[in-house]
Amino acid sequence: MHREDEMLARLEVALYASGRPLSLEEIQSAIGTESRSKALKVARMLAERVNSTFHALEVVESPSGSFVLQIKPSYYSMVRRFSTRPLLSKAVLRTLAYIAYMQPVNAKRLAEVRGSQVYEHLRELRAMGFISYSIEGRRSRMYRTTSKFAEYFGIDGGGSEGVRSLLVSRVDAAGAGDGDGDGRGKGKDRDRVRGMDAHTTSDLADGITTIVAHGG
Repeated sequence: MHREDEMLARLEVALYASGRPLSLEEIQSAIGTESRSKALKVARMLAERVNSTFHALEVVESPSGSFVLQIKPSYYSMVRRFSTRPLLSKAVLRTLAYIAYMQPVNAKRLAEVRGSQVYEHLRELRAMGFISYSIEGRRSRMYRTTSKFAEYFGIDGGGSEGVRSLLVSRVDAAGAGDGDGDGRGKGKDRDRVRGMDAHTTSDLADGITTIVAHGG
């Protein structure tokens, strides 16, 4: 096998087996090169081949420079029906659930609740297209869920604010919240969660995670 073909094959295996975005450094390790430019070239070559060959699979390059092998959005409903392994680890899913419930929320608050590992979670979730951020105030990054998040998890909330309100109403219905489900209880929800310790907030995230993971 030609050296470059072997690199492509190794990267294909790495992306498939990891089930998550791989950084350029991880790609270098996977294909056995110390050259970042070579790793980038091989990753983009694989992306071009996969994206022009398969109907339901795609390799996507994120703004941060990582690459992920994933299902195209139009097939997300089938993924939820037939997947035998979780798309996200429990820890990352809990972070995503907290963002969905409290959005918009800044990185400092997320770190207080989820710990320092949250920054890796944020990179992974951004690479997968489930969250985005905008700069507000004094260069504070405010995180929100995206339309891809809503589509993948089957939550028809009409934008990030609608998703948050819908989750509030569902958690309230389960007896876990105080909001009124239409967004008017937002300040009350925030005050309640701010007053919780990390353990209590973690329990709340567990409840939201259950809702998100099952698409409502």
